[in-house]
Amino acid sequence: MSEVISGMTGAQLIGLVSVVGGLICTTVVVVTGIAIPFLTTARRTEALSQLKRDLIANGYSADDIERIVKADPQSQSVVSQR
Repeated sequence: MSEVISGMTGAQLIGLVSVVGGLICTTVVVVTGIAIPFLTTARRTEALSQLKRDLIANGYSADDIERIVKADPQSQSVVSQR
């Protein structure tokens, strides 16, 4: 392998580095694009589970918890404190 690289001209070496660098960058972008949605879903599920645990610990009923979880996050309504 070292004979191949040492026998390359400057232009050939630049081309090799460009191709290998492009492949590495493409791989990183693709893997990141695949992994981020899964991580986002896992984080949202974790946050929702923690919210439900907190609501149960604060004494909310199952109906209240269901209503809170299904509420529109953009709504201006305020949940009353117990």
